[in-house]
Amino acid sequence: MKTPPLLAHTAKETPLLWHKRYAHLGFGGLSKLKSSNMVTGIHTTTTDLGYQQQQALQLLHTDVCGPLPITSSGGNNYFLTLLDDYSRLSIVIPLARKSDVAQTVIDTITLLENQTSNRVKSVRSDNGTEYLNHKLERFYCDKGIHMQTTNRYTPEQNGAAERLNRTLIEKVRPMLAESGLPKSMWAEAVVTASYIRNRSPVKGRELTPWELFYGSKPDVSHLRTFGARAYALTPKQLRNKLESVSQPGRFIGYPSGTKGYKILLDSGDTVISRDVILNNPPAQRPTRAAAQRPAHLWQDDAYRITGRANLASISEPTTVSEALSSEQAAEWQLAMDEEMAALAANGTWTLEQTPAGVYPIPVKWVFKIKRDSSGRVERYKARLVAKGFRQREGIDYDEVFAPVSKYATLRALLAKAAAADLHIHQLDIKTAFLNGELEEDVYIQQPPGYEQGSSQLACHLHKALYGLKQAPRAWHVTLKTELESQGFLPSSADAGLFISSTITATPSYLLTYVDDILIFASDLGELQRIKQQLMRAFDARDLGEAAYFLGMDIIRDRARRTIKLAQTLLTADLLAKHSMTAVRTASTPLSTAIKLTKDGDPLDRQHHGYPQLIGSLMYLSVCTRPDLSQAVGALARYMANPTAVHWQAAKGVLRYLSGTANYGISFGSASPGLAAYCDADYAGDIDTRRSTTAYVFILNGGAVSWSSRLQQTVAASTTEAEYMAAAAAIKESLWISKLLSDLRIDSGITTIQADSQSAIKLLKHPVFSMRSKHIDVIYHFARERVARKEVTFTYTKTDHMVADALTKPVPVTKFQFCRAAMGVTSCS
Repeated sequence: MKTPPLLAHTAKETPLLWHKRYAHLGFGGLSKLKSSNMVTGIHTTTTDLGYQQQQALQLLHTDVCGPLPITSSGGNNYFLTLLDDYSRLSIVIPLARKSDVAQTVIDTITLLENQTSNRVKSVRSDNGTEYLNHKLERFYCDKGIHMQTTNRYTPEQNGAAERLNRTLIEKVRPMLAESGLPKSMWAEAVVTASYIRNRSPVKGRELTPWELFYGSKPDVSHLRTFGARAYALTPKQLRNKLESVSQPGRFIGYPSGTKGYKILLDSGDTVISRDVILNNPPAQRPTRAAAQRPAHLWQDDAYRITGRANLASISEPTTVSEALSSEQAAEWQLAMDEEMAALAANGTWTLEQTPAGVYPIPVKWVFKIKRDSSGRVERYKARLVAKGFRQREGIDYDEVFAPVSKYATLRALLAKAAAADLHIHQLDIKTAFLNGELEEDVYIQQPPGYEQGSSQLACHLHKALYGLKQAPRAWHVTLKTELESQGFLPSSADAGLFISSTITATPSYLLTYVDDILIFASDLGELQRIKQQLMRAFDARDLGEAAYFLGMDIIRDRARRTIKLAQTLLTADLLAKHSMTAVRTASTPLSTAIKLTKDGDPLDRQHHGYPQLIGSLMYLSVCTRPDLSQAVGALARYMANPTAVHWQAAKGVLRYLSGTANYGISFGSASPGLAAYCDADYAGDIDTRRSTTAYVFILNGGAVSWSSRLQQTVAASTTEAEYMAAAAAIKESLWISKLLSDLRIDSGITTIQADSQSAIKLLKHPVFSMRSKHIDVIYHFARERVARKEVTFTYTKTDHMVADALTKPVPVTKFQFCRAAMGVTSCS
């Protein structure tokens, strides 16, 4: 017998209505009821049921990308993204400062709620201070919005927003590359990329984000190619009779809230116009070079800075218990197991009864996160380290010295590689110190977490262990022995450089820095042979073509025979750490108006990390930024007792860095030879009246060696100060000549340019006067070297003195001349 129909009815059946009728059964269950014909009488579509599982604005994901290494044309350094969880609609807003995030989120949520009948219920973000602040928390509380933040050290919980950032950056890269627009247009490109994405299919949705959010199909007939040539028509009322009807420019996006196109005019102005003629370029298949992903495009830098910022919250534990109770416990446990396996395979120790009178050296686990050049986590490393400070000289160790290569050697090799088009590959020796053989009897305690047997058992070492005082030397001896067996000999100029002993026009070179090795060779087959031999001798990782060495980016353009050395990521991190990414930039590191002296109110060290800041700046100045040397050297003199003036001057250096974050040294020019300059600033230090010595050696267009240092004694005259500077330059010149000889670079007799004719005369002619006799004899070796014609001096005008910017603050024009002459330029 049929059940008679009930009389109650509604005008329209909706999925939400059936959700309520079924006592709040999930929409997935309702969809299954309908699609599987389990019941009859549900008069709504399965599609509607499926998509009504969630409504727009129930959950918003948000994240901040940046700081980016290049400030946009509009003065922005970040961009904020908001992603609707239901529709996947994305909103992108460029920002000048991170502090703008809170108000921008408030304004955007208000706008979205006004555009729809929905209300935001939850917002998910990371736990950065830009989201965790009183302003946003009060707004969320007033609106009844639930604030969701990721747990500490778990950025993957905000994965949707981070994936969106990555997707947008990956779209921006080809957009800028194909359009030919400057990289400062990244903000327009990323907003346009989001605009296009909202009108494109996305994973997990059958409709576009636009249609799911707004309920109507998007019209895409107005879409144009980013960067296309455009002509914006000038309205009659705004032009005179002689003015052109249109203004040429480039299409750079779709304005928000108004119809039309955003055009970057050739004049540099930006206009929004509906009356535009757009000429789309003909579609071309990318060339092989263009199709390949460049290793060092700016967009890659932007993403790796973003990735590093997102992952910076993953801290490195200091104890085993901390590691195994962290969110990355599985990764750290695996890392420790791998380290123990490597130690066992290497025969590092045998477990023995501790001899009488022997006190085993304690050990500890050191945990490190290994990141690639983009800042992303590459692997988790756990290293067993001996507490070497417990060792006793003559008992647990004897000789400890182990050489490492000099930064100047690296730069000289890169200069040669650029000129000779050498191949450069990189190897990373795993657990390098474990290869060193010990000459002493050394016992260590058993590793924490891996103890065996009784407490009387200790590890009798047969191989070196990290932390032992003699471990670096033991590894160097082992590596040197192996390389010599393969036909490599150490350089007479740098014990960390090894040169193939084969008689060829261009030998191969190995530059070693503890466990990192760079291989330079003219023949790729020979290079591969060298790598294979080393990988047979040691457990090593082949990193392929060198791109990131000792925290420095190696950026290469083989077609143009240029190599650039930069520390863009480190610079960006330093600026972000001190909140100096979105600031008014400076044209020079140190203003000529600033007079540094020890007098002044002491700085509050609890609130200012002056020594740490100067240390970071000093690392930049000795590696890739000679343009910072004078300023950093001057500020470093006050590390013991800095004042507020010194702190402001240091922040001035950061302002300069903010505008030159992507700068580095470029090798490869029309003048491949060696150029040298020396100079002095007489009595420039106000407190001691000592002079500053400066020199710079430039090879193949880029600085390879430089110095800016206060002289050890007070000079009685300008001539004496210049003479002392010349002596320092001669010392460096002798070493440079020896290095270039080992590198088969024929530089001839080094000519050093100086701007003091009196000092040059004193060097060349054995004429003493009462004024010059008091110069310390240590500087008179310079006269002897000039007499032997090992080095020569020539006069140059002060206007052309490149080392001038290394002695004192100089005006902007002179500073820019010196900087360019040293090869310091943009590396993006």
